[in-house]
Amino acid sequence: MLNFIIILLSLIMLTKVFSAPPTQAPPLAPAKAYIMALQWPVTVCLVKQCKEKKTPPPESFKLHGLWPCAPDWDSSVENCPGPDFSGSALKDIRGDLLTYWPSLLEPENQFWKHEWLVHGTCSGLPLEHYFADGVRLTQLNARPILSALSKSGIKPGDVTATATATPIAIRDAIANNFGVHPKLACAYNNNMYLLKEIHLCLDQNYKFEDCPDKKWLKNCGPPTKEGQTKIRLPSN
Repeated sequence: MLNFIIILLSLIMLTKVFSAPPTQAPPLAPAKAYIMALQWPVTVCLVKQCKEKKTPPPESFKLHGLWPCAPDWDSSVENCPGPDFSGSALKDIRGDLLTYWPSLLEPENQFWKHEWLVHGTCSGLPLEHYFADGVRLTQLNARPILSALSKSGIKPGDVTATATATPIAIRDAIANNFGVHPKLACAYNNNMYLLKEIHLCLDQNYKFEDCPDKKWLKNCGPPTKEGQTKIRLPSN
């Protein structure tokens, strides 16, 4: 009889264990810092095959991504656990996304899904807030950056024209107007270096900070002439 009672109690305990609801993962802490990557569509479309072949790419900076990273802005934080991407959740801001955070190379939802799953899930923000913040930051800063370059005589021009600026001149033009130093990324095409992206370093409250001098240039000329190689901001 005693053995029967022991077996019965064991079965009851096993039933409770297997029927217990799964524990929820704790919410992800907010990101400590971000890289705001603004891309120059003309360069992207010169180097790669853009999906819009009939319409010239816009001559304005567009958001590539809002990327959570370590507080030193040196290493990214990617592929965190989080909710799946939902295009329908972005229906209210889809028009703004197409304007400020467009996909140049692939269908929009495919591009936004990638940005969310790789980067957005590490922000600690709901999906809608993450994309809305990216749009807002681009609205506030993309045009002023282009104006800052223009004030320094750095303007979009034909790729066959004389190179207009060094990376150092571009960085200084932004620093003179924004008070912080960015990172720059270039592309090499037809024996020319073209400005591809400007990366701005932000803290967790989206306040601009100086990007570290370490690795501030990517593919913008030979390492022996870092910051001194003439590069172009191409136009259509």
